[in-house]
Amino acid sequence: MPTEFETEVLARLAAIEGKLPGGQPIPAPAQSGGIYDFVRPPVGTPRYGLGVRMTVADGAELVKRAQHCVRWTGTLALDGSSEDAAWAEIRAIQDGDPAVIKVYAEAGADPVTIATALLLGLIDPVRFDATYFGQYVEKRMRLVGLTPQTWLENEMAIAAGGAAPSGGEYGE
Repeated sequence: MPTEFETEVLARLAAIEGKLPGGQPIPAPAQSGGIYDFVRPPVGTPRYGLGVRMTVADGAELVKRAQHCVRWTGTLALDGSSEDAAWAEIRAIQDGDPAVIKVYAEAGADPVTIATALLLGLIDPVRFDATYFGQYVEKRMRLVGLTPQTWLENEMAIAAGGAAPSGGEYGE
């Protein structure tokens, strides 16, 4: 049981705390939209789009397939440890890992395009950069200015016999 002195001190402390201005709320970083929409499907989930070739360029559909590591052609892009590595890289980006964020910020590509490219095996995780003497940096640089939609339109045009986006305004 508190003494009379302790009771008085607690009462004064409560009165002081009641008069203090409330702290400013700290805004939480966005945890939805863009790259935060990439969520690894649970183990055992059927691979969305596997065995079905896309006939219309739909970037949203490509992103949905990419989350299951399925290409627009309906083939499997990644599985096993390579799929685990791609998801670990996406998680590092979502968590704001400075080492990973720095590399992608230098490349300048859209985060959704980066995540899609990782899951489709178009680029490799940052951890492989030192092993392959910078060739992966060039792969990431080629994603600048592309979205999943524009990338898919280019791929479908190439598959249909259209002009390949190499050289000219696209560069290599």
